[in-house]
Amino acid sequence: MVYFDQNVVASGAKDLADLRDDVAKAQAYGDDHLGSLGRCNGGKIYEAFLAEHTKSVEKFGELVSGSRTLLNNAKLHVDSTVKAYADTENTNTDEVAKIWNALEKDPKLSPVGPASAGASAGPLPSAGLKPPDSKTDDWIWKVLSWPDYLSISSWARTLLNYIASLFGIADLWAWLWEWIGGDFNKISCVSSAWFNLEAYYRELGSELKNRMSIMFTGWYDSADATAAGDYFAKAAKVLGGTGGVPQPLHNLGDLYNTVSLSSFWFYQAIFSAVDALVDQTIAAIFEAGSLMTAIAAIFSGGLTAIPAAIAAFIALMSQVSAMWGWMMTAVYGYTGLIALLGAATTDVNWVTLPEG
Repeated sequence: MVYFDQNVVASGAKDLADLRDDVAKAQAYGDDHLGSLGRCNGGKIYEAFLAEHTKSVEKFGELVSGSRTLLNNAKLHVDSTVKAYADTENTNTDEVAKIWNALEKDPKLSPVGPASAGASAGPLPSAGLKPPDSKTDDWIWKVLSWPDYLSISSWARTLLNYIASLFGIADLWAWLWEWIGGDFNKISCVSSAWFNLEAYYRELGSELKNRMSIMFTGWYDSADATAAGDYFAKAAKVLGGTGGVPQPLHNLGDLYNTVSLSSFWFYQAIFSAVDALVDQTIAAIFEAGSLMTAIAAIFSGGLTAIPAAIAAFIALMSQVSAMWGWMMTAVYGYTGLIALLGAATTDVNWVTLPEG
């Protein structure tokens, strides 16, 4: 026997309208966080990898528009279903089933059916959208840079950075690097935004299935309900499943992430090498100085022993810093190159959403 509760099904139409309107918040999030890659885009090294940025943002806007169209048409189909049941008094389910042929059935998917007792709607997907963050600001990079506190070269760069900050440049060296490798912090934040939008769409597909399964507690045991279940299974997959909207967003997150990390690691490799070279030179100078003062101490009754010890200590610190710097130059250079190759092999395949 066909079971149809008009009020429950009508509430499903409202849920679809809520999800449709919520997608606009994903667009607003994209407008806020995807727009700019910094003053030099990807710099001389990476500009080719990010040349499609403006186009990608436009394509995302098309996906948002397509998502709203699909959800709006689904709502209209539910409205038509409620009207058809009211007009025919539950006697013409074959005609109602035709309403739901707007999406081609995927035989690999099970139709969405009635939810278990006690099921309830979850929060709208936009509730999970959070501000993007930069992986290049992670604490691990500060840990790996611990010898900077021993490096005279690093302290000199810090002093120059302070002077530059008086003229409105927060980090002089990163500012100069932007011309070569782009603003890795900004690119990393855009990567994070792409990943957050991927998570949004996965949640959108999941919540669509959840809310429609609640709707089907008021509509089941009929061919038209099964046809509608097939429709929503397909809609949830294209909006939130593998091969649907999340896929290109994930690919873009990967691309921007590898670009930002490659740029950051090359940047670190260069300054590790500069610091190592300067510190090694300082170590050599102070080692020679400590030797001379130690010899002089023999003839001065020990008066130069303290300066010799200080010179030896400075030489030791500089030598430790230089050794660590050369090691990190190799590590950062290698990882930067691997990330660069990763960016070169990342493809973004856009999807076309059915209107439903």
